[in-house]
Amino acid sequence: MKTGSKERRDGGDRHLLVAVDQSASSEKAVFYVADFLGGLSGFRVTLLHILAVPQEDIFATEAESASWRREHEEEARRFLGRYRLILTESGFSEERVATRVLAREGATVSDVILEEHRKLGSCTIVLGRGGKSRKEEFLFGSVSNRIVHQAQGCSVWIIE
Repeated sequence: MKTGSKERRDGGDRHLLVAVDQSASSEKAVFYVADFLGGLSGFRVTLLHILAVPQEDIFATEAESASWRREHEEEARRFLGRYRLILTESGFSEERVATRVLAREGATVSDVILEEHRKLGSCTIVLGRGGKSRKEEFLFGSVSNRIVHQAQGCSVWIIE
């Protein structure tokens, strides 16, 4: 089966990559996917959280670094579990909703999302739009803006 010019890798299911954090906009994105696609067959979702690991020199010891990472991964698994429950209660079967926490040092969040999109062969990337002002977006950039302009071979849903 073909999607555009790419053959689907997953036997026919459409795969959505939903990049999330603990923000209200991420929760809205999850609810949007649940409301829009919950209960329909032929879709699967990967909930992705990128853990931005601080540079090693911030921690006094390697044990401090490991502790920080464990704590933040646990926190991410909690909200990913909550988001997963939203999707399964909307009609997605449990085996159709995966969660991933990726710890990346040095890479931008948008680069990691795009890399995961390519690896997983997702047909759609879903993001909640962050609450940055225009001035902040100009100074620091916007993950959603970068994804919209650099994603290839997929649709991008930005949920406001």
